[in-house]
Amino acid sequence: MKCPDNYITRLGICFYGREKELEILEKIFSGEYDPSLLIVYGPRRVGKSELLRYFTTTRSKKFRKVYSIYFDVKDRVGKILLGSIGVSVYGSSKTSADKILNLIKSLPEASLSTLGSIAQALLEIADVGRDIARSLKISRYSKIFIIADEFHELSGYSGSSVADRLKDLRTIASSISGTFNSEIPWSRIRAIVTVSEGYVFARDEENKYLWQRLMGYRADYLFVGEMDPKSFNDVLKNYCSLKKYDEDKCRELEELVISIAGRLPGWISDIDYYIKNNMLVDKVRENIKEFQDIMRETALRHGLDLKTLAKKLYEAFTSGKDFSDLGIEPSLLDDLIKMNIVYRFPEKIYGLIGRALKPQIRLYETAIKLFAEGRSIDIYSKEDLIKILREN
Repeated sequence: MKCPDNYITRLGICFYGREKELEILEKIFSGEYDPSLLIVYGPRRVGKSELLRYFTTTRSKKFRKVYSIYFDVKDRVGKILLGSIGVSVYGSSKTSADKILNLIKSLPEASLSTLGSIAQALLEIADVGRDIARSLKISRYSKIFIIADEFHELSGYSGSSVADRLKDLRTIASSISGTFNSEIPWSRIRAIVTVSEGYVFARDEENKYLWQRLMGYRADYLFVGEMDPKSFNDVLKNYCSLKKYDEDKCRELEELVISIAGRLPGWISDIDYYIKNNMLVDKVRENIKEFQDIMRETALRHGLDLKTLAKKLYEAFTSGKDFSDLGIEPSLLDDLIKMNIVYRFPEKIYGLIGRALKPQIRLYETAIKLFAEGRSIDIYSKEDLIKILREN
């Protein structure tokens, strides 16, 4: 498959859409927008990681005196993009990128809140950072972007508290205004991290949200939401072409993906796999049962019943109102976000934290509507599933 920019996504197809998000990243790399720390967030499987991989691979190299060091924390891949030189070095056990990643992974738990922690490890001041600076002849007037994909997946966080995690991001952001060393000033360094929705809205020991704590450190936010219909249609057409699906099969896949998950590209291959292996109905039933149990337990913790909670959420989804205007308490909202039931949707994708609510996947909205009406969800076949999704 030949793609215009020679980039193949993890679905095995070309990259489509995301023009607004790419425009914002270009403004950040060019210096028109200049946050010290950019936090990229959004619902699961929406394509946050793919967006940054695509941008750093295809677009960041056109900016002179701008260098990107990209880490996929979850999959342990490091890549150094050499600015206008146009060369990529992929991580292996012998490359600088992997040395940095290994250093991050080996940091002690719950002690990541000083300048000798993640911020320093990302460049590895003592060894790798200086090696990179010398080998690339990076001047003190260059700008370096450190991109940590799936930041919340760092293994060193397995036993640390939310407070420790928030301190680390504050450390990164605040350190950028100081001096890194004589070769690379911190003022020339920017950090970009992708995180889960629940991480953005985690609270620290003083009951403050992460986004509130970072406001004073020139931190900003980029929200990645569902794809626009045209771009998502292009993705599905390209995927169906790759799989050699006929028009009817592709149309069915499109209907099921959009009805179950929404226009979230990360779900396409999973739902396709479930269909091919006759697992879709069982997987949906399991998902709904688990979702119903989570909803019921969450409602009980907050003195509500399932029907009342479902009514509140369904009104929030359909009205677009501020969640506080609908009587949804902050602690209840925290639980719903933490359990990946809802996410906060902003009016603009850059610089704002959302006040409206949307379901993590569209199947949840269908289930919530039926729960609010006191109805059961009976699915015994793919035809039952399609009927329920179409009617609701």
